[in-house]
Amino acid sequence: MSEEKRNKPIYICPECKGEGEIAGKKCRICEGLGVVLFLEGKIFYFGQKFSRSGISGERYARKVRSMINTLVLLFGVTGIVFLFYAIYEMGKHGIWWQDFIYKRNEYTFIFWVSLLADFYLVYRINKESRMHSFLKAKSIWRRFVGQQQPDSQFNWQMIKKLKKKEIFQSLDQRSQLATEEAWLLEEKLEHRQLENIHLLASFLASTQANLVFARLSVNYEKLTDKVKNGLNKLAIGAKKTKILSEAKVTMLLAFYLAYKKRKDRVNATDILLAITEQEGLAREILYDLEIGNKEIENAVAWVDLHSYLVRRWHQFKQLSRLKPKNAMNRAYTAVATPHLNSISRDMTLWARAGAYAPCIGREKEIAEIFRVLEADKVGALLVGYPGVGKRSILEGIAEFMVREDVPDILKDKRLVSLSVSGLIAGAGQFGAMEANVLSVMREIGKAKNIVLVVEDIHHLVGVSTGGEGMDLAEVFSEQMRARNFLVIATTTPDACRERIDASSLLKVLQKVPINEPVDDEIIRILEAKALQFEAEQGIYFSYQSLVAAVKMSNQYLHDEYLPAKAIKLLEEAMFLAKTHRGGKTIVGADDVATVVAELTNIPVTKVTMEESKKLLTLEQAMHERIIGQDEAVAMIGGALRRARTELRGKDRPIASFLFLGPTGVGKTQVTKTLAEIYFGSEKNMVRLDMSEYQANDALARIIGDTVTGKGGYLTDKIRKYPFSLVLLDEIEKANAEILDLFLQVLDDGRLTDVNGKIIDFTNTIIIGTSNAGTEFIQESIKEGKSMAVIKEILMENYLKRYFRPEFVNRFDGIVVFSPLRLEDVTEIARIFLGQLAERLEEKGIGFGFEEEALAELARLGFDPTMGARPLRRVVQDKIEDALAKLFLQGALKRRDKIILRNNLELTVEKAEQL
Repeated sequence: MSEEKRNKPIYICPECKGEGEIAGKKCRICEGLGVVLFLEGKIFYFGQKFSRSGISGERYARKVRSMINTLVLLFGVTGIVFLFYAIYEMGKHGIWWQDFIYKRNEYTFIFWVSLLADFYLVYRINKESRMHSFLKAKSIWRRFVGQQQPDSQFNWQMIKKLKKKEIFQSLDQRSQLATEEAWLLEEKLEHRQLENIHLLASFLASTQANLVFARLSVNYEKLTDKVKNGLNKLAIGAKKTKILSEAKVTMLLAFYLAYKKRKDRVNATDILLAITEQEGLAREILYDLEIGNKEIENAVAWVDLHSYLVRRWHQFKQLSRLKPKNAMNRAYTAVATPHLNSISRDMTLWARAGAYAPCIGREKEIAEIFRVLEADKVGALLVGYPGVGKRSILEGIAEFMVREDVPDILKDKRLVSLSVSGLIAGAGQFGAMEANVLSVMREIGKAKNIVLVVEDIHHLVGVSTGGEGMDLAEVFSEQMRARNFLVIATTTPDACRERIDASSLLKVLQKVPINEPVDDEIIRILEAKALQFEAEQGIYFSYQSLVAAVKMSNQYLHDEYLPAKAIKLLEEAMFLAKTHRGGKTIVGADDVATVVAELTNIPVTKVTMEESKKLLTLEQAMHERIIGQDEAVAMIGGALRRARTELRGKDRPIASFLFLGPTGVGKTQVTKTLAEIYFGSEKNMVRLDMSEYQANDALARIIGDTVTGKGGYLTDKIRKYPFSLVLLDEIEKANAEILDLFLQVLDDGRLTDVNGKIIDFTNTIIIGTSNAGTEFIQESIKEGKSMAVIKEILMENYLKRYFRPEFVNRFDGIVVFSPLRLEDVTEIARIFLGQLAERLEEKGIGFGFEEEALAELARLGFDPTMGARPLRRVVQDKIEDALAKLFLQGALKRRDKIILRNNLELTVEKAEQL
């Protein structure tokens, strides 16, 4: 693996290929190091020498050190206990402190010896800490404002000049033990060299690694079996063990990953992640279990996040001791702000109490806000849609301020969120608003330790202060221009465009765009939220549930924004799982899919065995209601199978077809059958008679009216029912603008309505029907031309008269329906009579027919130019009307049976009297 590919400062010696020696001699280029990490002007390498005796000796030394520390601690505690006992005895005998401290006796001797023991314990702890010292990254925000100087270009001539440090002691104790176990395992199996597969086998016993694989829902037994099989495949070689460059890279990479995360020590998760970042047997085993580097990285981040939250709590407790617990600053120069306090919330106090969830993945945005506040302008305007995380960023800034990890301009200050509703209270009274605003402004200006937060600042625009009719936004602008205080405000893109852009606020506020988090950032945010849910509800989330929440919310919930909509899905999936399976259950991807299916009526759950059987026999089910038209049925079946197995492109509708043919041949019937079988009901079909969309207002009826703001019929329907079949009946009659509109829908799977909202058509099937070329089709059939020839001529000559070529080419398939034959009409008549029998059965009455009657019915209903349409009228006139008379005459009772005779007369067979 090349340095360029890794994009990390790890270098493999080109001479010895990372082995550190050539023909048994130390490599002269790398001085035996083999692989190095170049970081902050220093050389780091993994050069621990392993041997059975060395490992045993080191483990013995660890135990001795631990015992010594324990004994010293016990002695120190004993001294403290003795001190309290001595104080008690002194009180009884009237001995003063001066006598206890300065007189030489057994009391003072034991006290001072125990005190020395305490100092010695502190010394040992500091010494061990220095021995395991670790490079720490600089402040997070400073890394994004360019204050960290990059390392110079590495070359192998630097090896002799630069300071070198071996990294094994930077591993925590459990990782050191696991690495030693990996070497012992390799030696026991008599392999040639220590590889990543040995490290993986050893680290599987780690608690942290187990947590990672548990989050990924990995079958632990299957994983261990595959690792054992992998070890057995390695060749047995010489007794002498070498550490392969692969293992050296792994350890250095783990070191580097821990450094980037600002950890004190390298732990098991760092090494596990480093293993998956390299090609090799270990990585192939994990990949075979559907665990890629991305999955491991996010699961490791999840496990590390839990540890970070614990450290974060202690860090806040320590660093916030100097942070004032009230409105005063450390220098005691701030002024009280009673009025402001009554209509605001001090975010730094909340952050100090650890009330906020960690702000994940927003370091760049926070750094940009700090840069703006340090520049000429005195305020930052966060512009982002609801739910993208603007408030989370504000909470993150509050945490930085608590830790004083901020630019000088923000140090020793409070972050105060102003309530806009509280500020404008009393706006109806003359002069009240002005007095209210000026009072707050004066307090903020005098305090000089306040950074003001104004969420949804667009609500201030257009609000009159009452006194001189000044706009409240103008008052704020004037105060900020005087640099009386700093402001961080938020708004939405729409509100910014409509209200703020034209106001004076932009003269003092600089926009900072806050976009939806992307890729792994969203997963990390959900991981933090999941930990909160788990603590509150006693329920657990799998990694797959988080991925499903991101994927499905992005694909199916288009009116909301990430990460809010993904968090919403997670929360609802949590309550669903807890309701159905009780506490201590695991929320999986299926739970999230079930929630999405309930919200959208879109089948996003996994294909069940029952549904799989339905999809495989879809054509057969459709042919129970459709006679002939095999090409159309086959196309639909294939499209639906691709959609449910996620093999189709996701930026277009599920499928789109153009049905051509004479009237009455089954174009609409195929569409209705599809709506009922796949979409659950004919009610899930949005039907547009395109002959009604020929006028100039056709576009407004489809997507909405710009004048009235009223939504369009199609866009409103699809927004409400995104999982639908759209039937464009007689599409050749539509206005040309409508055809251009559907050109976009067929190509991109989306449409923008009159209000600027994007309507998602990717979960629809779009079918257009047309009678174009009907006469040509009928004449060609009479002449005996094949359907393939008819279709070719039809597309080359006739369709161009109605549609542009680019429109026709957007359809997934064009199906030419052939005119019905008498035999087809006979089978359709059988279906009609079967449907009639079902309706009569609901009334408790049987129905049967003679084959001669069926043939007569078909003969009367057959018309080569009208297809099956006359048949339905014949059924109504000859059969249903006669049945209606029998019912009205009281001639039919339950259990009676009606027989349709060959002359289309109905006879009633009365049921036997009971």
